[in-house]
Amino acid sequence: MVEQLSNELPLGWAKAEFQDIVDSFKRGPFGSAIKKGFFVSDGFKVYEQKNAIYDDPFRGEYYIDKAKYDELAAFKIKPRDFIVSCSGTIGRILMLPDNSKPGIINQALLRIRIDERLISHKFFLYLFRSEMFQKLILVETRGSAMKNITGVKDLKLISITIPALPEQHRIVAKIEELFSELDNGIENLKKAREQLKTYRQAVLKYAFEGKLTNQVYNGNLPENWRIQKLGECLDIVSGNTPKGINDIQNSGKIPFYKVGDMNTPGNEMYMKEANLNLTQDEVNSLKIKIFPKGTVIFPKRGGAILTNKKRILNSFSGFDLNLMGAIPNENIGSLYLYYWFQKLNLSNIYDGSNVPQINRKNIAPLDIPIPPIIDQRKIVSEIESRLSICDKLEQTIEDSLNKAEALRQSILKKAFSGELTKDWREKHPELISGKNSAEKLLERIKAEKTLSAADRKKPQSKKTKKK
Repeated sequence: MVEQLSNELPLGWAKAEFQDIVDSFKRGPFGSAIKKGFFVSDGFKVYEQKNAIYDDPFRGEYYIDKAKYDELAAFKIKPRDFIVSCSGTIGRILMLPDNSKPGIINQALLRIRIDERLISHKFFLYLFRSEMFQKLILVETRGSAMKNITGVKDLKLISITIPALPEQHRIVAKIEELFSELDNGIENLKKAREQLKTYRQAVLKYAFEGKLTNQVYNGNLPENWRIQKLGECLDIVSGNTPKGINDIQNSGKIPFYKVGDMNTPGNEMYMKEANLNLTQDEVNSLKIKIFPKGTVIFPKRGGAILTNKKRILNSFSGFDLNLMGAIPNENIGSLYLYYWFQKLNLSNIYDGSNVPQINRKNIAPLDIPIPPIIDQRKIVSEIESRLSICDKLEQTIEDSLNKAEALRQSILKKAFSGELTKDWREKHPELISGKNSAEKLLERIKAEKTLSAADRKKPQSKKTKKK
């Protein structure tokens, strides 16, 4: 790659531009070329960005017929092509396997076909996924912190270094050997993380059955507990988004939350930081609904429902129409209510429409056990003592996963600087030097491409017509 351990290239390596190792780049068609009205139940697959993002060629269920497939022939893909995501999680890459379905790319993908005479498919895949290369292709959008993939024109000119093909194969083998050990460890960490999630849900389930506080008698709840419908024992509320909310000066002290604020660092349990803060005059003039401290909020519309997030208002606050809330009262404490919601999977209760939505009718009929307040406090204490241990274990797992990813990138950095195969080069100089070097091969292929381009530009001689 571009970052070498010394100024000199390893033996047999060559400097190149990205376009030297690629046969063709192709961005997907305009969105109007692939509308939903063109889709059929089966046929030729329309590959999407999620195929690249999740490294899975078999995801998705959009197909077009042969007539449309032939019309969009320029965007066809075949096995061993690479597709790169250009929207969503950008810069992810997938190599189409031999058993992938014939199809085309959509507007959110870039297709890359490499020159197999210069670079192996697996070497290219690992190179593209390396942190060093990702930094070269992802650029910040002007006026925004969001990343975007660099344009094809600039992508072609990115400087890289490549070894001879025999060393590429050796590098790939070494990477896969080291990754195999690393992946086994990562798999075990992920299993442990899933087990903790299961344990969390078991803790919450037992808590609201009275089992954590040993209040179950012969399988029955204590007599002083009662079961009520959520909508009968507290207020279920929705926010509002009045016209003009985005024109305020943001100089007040009353938070106004949107779904995205749930992701703000520091808002993991209690909502403390809002991107929009109102004055009392603005609250009055815009008729903003204000809800009390302790209200438990959650998404009510769109894909955010599937994130299953719940939070507690840390102060009197407003929130927009994409959020709902449940307001605690003298009979139901805020933390007790919050943990009850934590055991609830929002994706199981939304209305099932194409755009997920939760309304009062989906929440109000749910049963909630209501013990006396003193028992609620005991239950919350038992939950938090157990979940705090889970939190520490989960943090340890996350730290280990981050270290594993750092190690993965360290392996790739060593691979593409030549450090992993230093001993191999010393033992096999004949395979990578002289005419076998990447530099000489690159020169020959460049000369062939130049000659081929010149031949294509020559005017065709007209055939003499017979009299």
